[in-house]
Amino acid sequence: MHSMYAEQGSAAVHLDLDEVERRGYKVIADRLVLFRTYLRHDAAKLSEHIYQLVEDWMLRKE
Repeated sequence: MHSMYAEQGSAAVHLDLDEVERRGYKVIADRLVLFRTYLRHDAAKLSEHIYQLVEDWMLRKE
């Protein structure tokens, strides 16, 4: 897989968490994928994170 990307001139991107947070973004690190018969998003976990983001935003607006 890596050689396929290298042939196309692509490379992996290093995630610099400090830089991302310095720019004002919130990093959410969690397993949001279910590995079952098919690869799927974990809808319950994803919705919890979205709800929390909206709730935090609403509290900051007040």
